[in-house]
Amino acid sequence: MDNILCPVDFSPYSLNALEFAANILQVRKGNLTLMHVFSEKEFSNAIESEKDAHSFTDMKDYAQHKLRVLADETERNFEVNCDYVITVGDVNESINKYTAKNDIDYVVMGTQGNGYNKETVIGSRTIRTVDTSNVPVMTVPIQAQFNGFNSVVYASDYSKHDRVTLQ
Repeated sequence: MDNILCPVDFSPYSLNALEFAANILQVRKGNLTLMHVFSEKEFSNAIESEKDAHSFTDMKDYAQHKLRVLADETERNFEVNCDYVITVGDVNESINKYTAKNDIDYVVMGTQGNGYNKETVIGSRTIRTVDTSNVPVMTVPIQAQFNGFNSVVYASDYSKHDRVTLQ
């Protein structure tokens, strides 16, 4: 049984990764946890750019509501167990802390977030997550669609950690 963490920022890229993770769990069985990481810096930027009068708590509550609806829809549409968590902090640190404290087998995340750049193959947050994660990270490009398992590719630099994983 797999336990998957799927970071969600509600962008098309993260929602595609969520669909991919849910499809995997239809085959592999397990639990899916959606995580939204909300930083105080993002809040400050939102206030400055939109002149929004909402408080940080209101914005967190709104994100939590969206996560709850998304988790319920995922359970209903894919018939998988899905819960959610909202955190405040750095994306990479939040993912690492959560995977270390909870029995997460791997992370499934989109390769682009809200900061899409046509010149970028993989977003900077995704790269940092892959580099620092204590569990495997599956990156899902926006154009990827789940078609079952035909083969698996594992990229490695043959580090000590990778040798253990490959065994």
